[in-house]
Amino acid sequence: MMYRSFPLQLVFAALVFLLSACSPSATIDSNEALLQTTVPEPVVSFTPTTLPPTRKVTVTHTPQPMLTATASPSPEMALLPTTTPVLTLTEEAPTVPSHPFTTSIALQGWFGAPERLEIAVYDPLNKRMTTIMLPETIDGLSYGPPQWSSDKTKLMFAVFNPVENAGGFWVSDPTGTNLHQVGPKYPREINHDQVSGIAGFGWSFTNDWFAYANFYSPIDWRLFLLDMSSGNSIQTGVNMYWAVWSPYDNRLAYITIDNDALYIAAPESFDQPQRYGHEEYVGTMAWHPTENKILVGTGDNFVISSLNKLWSLDLDTGQWQLIGSFPYLSRMAYSPDGTLIAVDSQHAARKLSTLTIVDADSGENIAQIEKANTFFHRLDWLDVQTVAISTRDNILVFPVQQPESTYWVFDENSPIYAYYEHIQIADW
Repeated sequence: MMYRSFPLQLVFAALVFLLSACSPSATIDSNEALLQTTVPEPVVSFTPTTLPPTRKVTVTHTPQPMLTATASPSPEMALLPTTTPVLTLTEEAPTVPSHPFTTSIALQGWFGAPERLEIAVYDPLNKRMTTIMLPETIDGLSYGPPQWSSDKTKLMFAVFNPVENAGGFWVSDPTGTNLHQVGPKYPREINHDQVSGIAGFGWSFTNDWFAYANFYSPIDWRLFLLDMSSGNSIQTGVNMYWAVWSPYDNRLAYITIDNDALYIAAPESFDQPQRYGHEEYVGTMAWHPTENKILVGTGDNFVISSLNKLWSLDLDTGQWQLIGSFPYLSRMAYSPDGTLIAVDSQHAARKLSTLTIVDADSGENIAQIEKANTFFHRLDWLDVQTVAISTRDNILVFPVQQPESTYWVFDENSPIYAYYEHIQIADW
């Protein structure tokens, strides 16, 4: 990846997209260290009046096996014998999953000696890998994690060119064609007055805009909006902490470095945002799929391991409704119909890693799994009854009504592991 790592107090979502000159495991190690921060036990202040019996399942995870390529990244790579056990569940997963994962996966892959980093798209349905690379054969050319456009027709990722000592964003279709640079290039300088890193925060709903941040210091993240039609980049003047686009219009929700409020603004009127203040630290958020609401995680501090309350914020009225208390809240997501909420809580040092399904109206727990004690970094719904959450190298699928059918998408013999020695799943 590109540029250098940033301090651990920064939010996990941005760390996933940081571009740093590090080993394949550096991103995940940094996030695990973040989650191990020692904090006081949070105060639980919400208990549903009626709580049905929660259905629980425990799953385990084995890191991907180390594989060695015989030549180039292709399905014909030799799989060397390994002693790594097969991924297992406490109850045997069905041979043919009732909720199969068929979504194309954008990832980073490493292979060869010296180590080499690439962008790729894996089609799990056809078991096919497509590599996306710049035509230049430059030693040290590296790629940041890719991000799908909202319609999944394009990928955006950052590229660092060591010859130019500069980085910028490139866009491609999933087959690697029509690959071209968009927006400005940024020289790599490690001082307060120059850019030391860049990170993407996603495409707008119409794919007309792309949000990203330039990093000047640990407390100086400057938010930019890239106009995809003109290639012009607009500096918003916001010193940001995190940002998420609306799933149904071109509004951006963001949190500033003060962590005391949530802001909503459209690119055309970004100098006039709506502000929604809160008495606690605001640290994470997720939009409702159809209504003018947004989920917000708050806590005693702005580090992820201190978030412990989940709220629903009505953006029309400004009313905050407490959904529940979730110690070590990491991320959450509404189901596609908005009736359920998946809540991920994890803390590596305390060996806590749970995924809870909550009724969006009552706040009652519907189902829960105790996940493996490993870092999970992306959470989304496959359909109205199925949740998926990814680790560095695998994806856990959780059917809400059939928690006993929870399964890992890839076992150690899956073709995805034959292409690269290490992978980092970025987006799907």
